[in-house]
Amino acid sequence: MQYAISVLFLFISLGASAEFKDVSLGLGLYDQYLGKVQTNRAGDTNKLDYQIFLVADSEFELNKKFSLIPRISLVKPGHTRDSNTDKFIWWLSGEVGYNHGDFLFHTGLGLLMTYISSKGGTVALPNGTGTDNFFLPDGESTSRNVVYLLGLDYFITKEWSARPQLHVTNPFNSRNRALSYTLSFSYHFYDNLWNSK
Repeated sequence: MQYAISVLFLFISLGASAEFKDVSLGLGLYDQYLGKVQTNRAGDTNKLDYQIFLVADSEFELNKKFSLIPRISLVKPGHTRDSNTDKFIWWLSGEVGYNHGDFLFHTGLGLLMTYISSKGGTVALPNGTGTDNFFLPDGESTSRNVVYLLGLDYFITKEWSARPQLHVTNPFNSRNRALSYTLSFSYHFYDNLWNSK
């Protein structure tokens, strides 16, 4: 966590001398913790388990090649694999971008938040020969994890970009490290809203 806080302060101090360049809004697919979650009794793990997410970011130019990119992403609220438990995921990130032609390469750190809530009660589940009632948790909790991000934007047109991105959750902890990835498409507003005036 202290790494994320240090990077945040560095990001803010660099941003003081940066010039506003762009703002964008996008929609995409998020696949969390690839291969880490068991999905059936045979021991298979999650693959291509997509969730829809919304992303908003801005870009502040340090010079012609390098930029700072603050970003917020929100995953569509839903359930865990247990339909009795609600789940909401979002993350904030600060990234450094490198512009090269139609590509914007970017990397940085973020803070991933996962909110889980359940109303309690019981659920009947198979126990081998029949069913038993099992208690459901009652309450809510939020987990916080540092995430390292690595991705690129490919500008299909001046206004539209495609963004694949790799997320490494808990990058400094080999025991709890997990990979996720996103694929999104963003619309860039700056040229249309400001440069046209």
